[in-house]
Amino acid sequence: AAAPKPKPKPKARPKKRAKREAPPPEPEVETEPLPPAPADDAVAEGAALAPRAFREKLSKALDKLGGRYTLETSPGVRGNLQPAAQVCASGQRDAHYGAVLPALVVSILRHARFQPGETFADVGSGIGTAVLQTALTTACARATGVEVVQTRHEAALRVHAALRELLTDDERSILEAKCALCLGDAFSDSTSAFLASCDVLFVNNASGTMAPERVAGTALDEQLANVAKRCRVGSRLIAMDRIPLLDECNAFKLEQFYSSERAVTWTDAPVPLYVYAKKADVWTCRRCTFANPLMDDYHFITECQACSDEMRSRFGLNDGERISGRRSRSPRPT
Repeated sequence: AAAPKPKPKPKARPKKRAKREAPPPEPEVETEPLPPAPADDAVAEGAALAPRAFREKLSKALDKLGGRYTLETSPGVRGNLQPAAQVCASGQRDAHYGAVLPALVVSILRHARFQPGETFADVGSGIGTAVLQTALTTACARATGVEVVQTRHEAALRVHAALRELLTDDERSILEAKCALCLGDAFSDSTSAFLASCDVLFVNNASGTMAPERVAGTALDEQLANVAKRCRVGSRLIAMDRIPLLDECNAFKLEQFYSSERAVTWTDAPVPLYVYAKKADVWTCRRCTFANPLMDDYHFITECQACSDEMRSRFGLNDGERISGRRSRSPRPT
């Protein structure tokens, strides 16, 4: 008799793949016509120097101090300044250093669409050259540099004094009226409130150099986003690396541009820059289109209030319980 055929094995059920959360949508990159580039030999109305004349006088001032390279590689400016101690009282350690050169400052102000009578601030101003350039070559109302490292601030004051000696009386009076080099923590309450009042902010956070650092347990990029969200509508923040909290917020318009070659001190290659222009004091939920305020009295509002109320009601969450901490599915019937 023929052997019975073996019963076919039941097909194994395919394993359910874990649902992955969709990544946040990329911000739209919008561009508008740029103003014409300033003439290299022309002095703008309300300014003291043409861009070329500023570069020449800055070069002579730096030569008096031993040259840019010598000054920037000195123990008090570059690198790990105080291995066994905090750089500042707020908790930042190992302050990174890298400078933008004058040609890039011109490009930054152009892409920021900097207007006569506006205010400019450099967050982490180093030896102060970007602040000096803005004060002397534009019709700004004020150019301010905030530097947390005391030895860098002292170097900036030496550059300021050396440059001041090369100016005429009229040029010197413009410098004194417009330029301020300050020592302090940019993210203290008083200084961050001042920065939030400025029209254009610049920060060199290239390659995430600010993101790993922490002040009182908070990443510096997050502190920077805190300042940007407090700024008035129409203000602009120019950064050398993306700021995630601003990328996720549709209250800012983002524009990207690239520098020319040899525009910064840490590489000869072109580097990207990002202009965040604040267009609203609210952000719109992509799910329900509810307009949420950017901040309350203490921190950012990153969870839609309308969606939160609906979900809490549906799943019986407590008022203090976040939606993200609970599984968003209905309970199985008993």
